[in-house]
Amino acid sequence: MTVDLDSSGSCRFRVLTAPGPGAVAVIELTCEILETAPHMLRRLSFVRPNAQSGILASVPPDNVAPQNAAVSVKGLDSIMSLGRICYGYWNAEDLVVVRTSELTWEIQCHGGTIAVNRICRDLLSDGVLEGDRDTEAVSLATPAASMDALRLKDVQLIVKQAVRSRVANARSRRTAGLILAQASNSLCQDLMTILNSLSKDVVEVKAVRQRLAGWLDVADHLTEPWRVVFAGAPNVGKSSLMNMIAGMERSIVCDQPGTTRDIVEVDGVVEGWPFRFVDTAGLREGSEDQIEELGIQQSHLATSQCDVLCLVSDDAGAWHDQLSLMKLPKHTVLVRNKCDLMAELDFVQPLRNKSPALSGLPIIHVSAHTGHGLPELLEWIRRAVVPQEPDKNTALPVCARQFEIG
Repeated sequence: MTVDLDSSGSCRFRVLTAPGPGAVAVIELTCEILETAPHMLRRLSFVRPNAQSGILASVPPDNVAPQNAAVSVKGLDSIMSLGRICYGYWNAEDLVVVRTSELTWEIQCHGGTIAVNRICRDLLSDGVLEGDRDTEAVSLATPAASMDALRLKDVQLIVKQAVRSRVANARSRRTAGLILAQASNSLCQDLMTILNSLSKDVVEVKAVRQRLAGWLDVADHLTEPWRVVFAGAPNVGKSSLMNMIAGMERSIVCDQPGTTRDIVEVDGVVEGWPFRFVDTAGLREGSEDQIEELGIQQSHLATSQCDVLCLVSDDAGAWHDQLSLMKLPKHTVLVRNKCDLMAELDFVQPLRNKSPALSGLPIIHVSAHTGHGLPELLEWIRRAVVPQEPDKNTALPVCARQFEIG
């Protein structure tokens, strides 16, 4: 008997798991007339574990043919009895199929958007409708539109959950406002473009991914501060700079080398953006004091794990050997301290001549004693990590992991 799927509209499917990557995605398929099930499942090809070898082997082709071939109701009943777990694939996608009732099947495939989108598109092209029969969003004329409407609700839920969890950890009014804005700006539509990548223009999807990926670092630091490390030789004024920025004495200040032995951190906000300023032990060749030597090792570790490195110096000649051993991060600035003690012409040309390793690094002259140059230093730090400031209309990927962005 030949069944006209278009006229009966008896086969439907729905995605039971939320969009985005995961271990397993589940798609439920139902039909009202059992005779339509073979057509609904026509793209399945079944395999089963080989009892002797322990590997997957194809089911003999009695009643079950490869993809795109008709399968009888009797063949389905013999292979897919109620509750039986069947291994197989949908075109190139590995999956597991379970018959949960006389007219209902569950397909369990790889989590993520690619496998689910491919299977759903195949079902739609075969005339299978999406959603429950009573769902108003389902339309025979526009099944793809109903699919988008249901997925949009799931995407909005994911974004709202991300916003709710992140705003609780916001460190400034500005970052809190940007987080809250993601629930109402274009982020959901951008994520829908990625989610429906198989049905969208490749260039459009790539452009959306690149745009969101470009804001990934900013999105990550809406709740986590950027790390700014002050490193340099002993007794160049790193701790004094930290104290001036913090507005309180968090670091011990002394003219004796080796005073700072532990990592000292202080959190602050610069133009609405969160930063963690880190004071380190002076970098110099091995110390006889084991505790001080440990502090120097921690300083090297801190410089390798920071977002911004401020190399503090009051004499460029002391820097050459240390810099040759360090891999400078992308955002590195030379902070020339104690500028109040020297003439302006004394700390530009000699600096570059004495230390070729500093060639090309920006230089900011400051004084921890008077505060001169500190506003310029903080402005440079902010611009280094946020060269283009977002506003509330900017889509920031606050749920990048769920949609494989970056």
